[in-house]
Amino acid sequence: MNLKKTLLTLLLIISFSYAKDRALIIGCCSEYQYLQQSLSLQGTKNDAKHIYDILLSRGVKADNIDYILEKEATRNNIISKLSGVESSDLKLGDRFYIFYSGHGTSVGDRSRFGKKITKDKEVLKWLENSAGFITYDFNPKDIANTLLIAKRDFRPSFEKLDKRGVKVIWIADACYAGNSYRSGENITNKFIKLDPKLIAQAKQKIKREKKPSKLYNHLLFFGASLSTLPTQEIFYNNEKRGAFSVEIEKCLNEYYGEGVILNSDLKKCLKLNYANSQFEPSFYPTKDKKAKEIIIKAPLKAQIKIEKRSFREKLFSLKSSKPLLDIEVKSLNSSSEIIKTFCNHEILSVDIKNKLLNSFVIAFTMDNQKRVIMLQPDKKNLKQSSKIIKTEVQPPFGKDKIKIFITTNREIYNIALGFSNRKYGLLSSSEIEIIYNSLAKDMDFRTANIEVKTIKRDIKYCLESD
Repeated sequence: MNLKKTLLTLLLIISFSYAKDRALIIGCCSEYQYLQQSLSLQGTKNDAKHIYDILLSRGVKADNIDYILEKEATRNNIISKLSGVESSDLKLGDRFYIFYSGHGTSVGDRSRFGKKITKDKEVLKWLENSAGFITYDFNPKDIANTLLIAKRDFRPSFEKLDKRGVKVIWIADACYAGNSYRSGENITNKFIKLDPKLIAQAKQKIKREKKPSKLYNHLLFFGASLSTLPTQEIFYNNEKRGAFSVEIEKCLNEYYGEGVILNSDLKKCLKLNYANSQFEPSFYPTKDKKAKEIIIKAPLKAQIKIEKRSFREKLFSLKSSKPLLDIEVKSLNSSSEIIKTFCNHEILSVDIKNKLLNSFVIAFTMDNQKRVIMLQPDKKNLKQSSKIIKTEVQPPFGKDKIKIFITTNREIYNIALGFSNRKYGLLSSSEIEIIYNSLAKDMDFRTANIEVKTIKRDIKYCLESD
């Protein structure tokens, strides 16, 4: 059975090697023709450049890459380049990479874009179950003609390429990008609370459209967010970048052992390193029907700087030469001095017994699913105290690691504070890396490591056995 799988993988790699590649890379914009400067995105051109370099390093010829940045990223120019790919000689088994980094919108958009866009009847009929992108020449006074809408402007080309068997790899680092692969599928439960008249009009329009029997057969989509969620820019390696683009780049630069990167490899990497409850990525197909589909060649093993440990593991093993902190872990439901395990619904408290004056606490926990959650600083409660957490034990159960740092360096504290608005405190791998690098560079801190075991048994029945 293993031999059969190996032979199949080998055949896929051979066929992959002989296929043609084309790409459309879009980065927009550090300034806009009609929008105010406060809406500019400084990291999009950096995102586009890094993806361009990756494609070149994996064998895609520069002549086959349309590279559109800044003022060139107009709606008509993007549609024209897409039409050029559609009319090219790409055939069954060939690949087309399309990457976009910039502002996005949808009917789920609560920002200033969404408030204007969802009042435009012409736009709403196209935008429902789709996503819109803000190009250089987007004009709020002429939304219908200047908003780049996936269902209206991408769909015709995607469908024609799909019928020819061309593999489309579509990556969107934009807010509300989750529906940008769609073919106008009628999903009525996706409607948000808009004006009832506008909702009725949008529903009538979708009813009149012929519902496709299925979505694309050869398209793989990787989006920075769901159709109702935003994403963000971060400062990474001395550059402004899109947080999702950074994780895409890192995942595409990993070596997975086969000489190629599969759809399953990229999805697994993104789920582990990017996904959290606030910035949840979107994939198509949602199920693993295309798990073995090849995305791109892997980087040469000799060129890779292989890290034996992830930054989350490095963070939790980071030490300084200073004395360890004296930490007290206790149950507020029990009078026992030593608690080895904590039960479901038990109130767990972690305190520092020797907190220094004029110092800052930065604390994390890593659960058994390797998700890293920042406990301190907590934007809801910025009061610095010796108490790290006071929380009720809840799933997932198992061994949780807690890592605590005390520093007098306000700059490091402010870096951590910048990520304190993450929902449930969940951090992406890039955010963990940034915090780790700031601490490792300084090394002027005291720290403590704690391992807490939690069990499923309810507090009512398990305290007696501790």
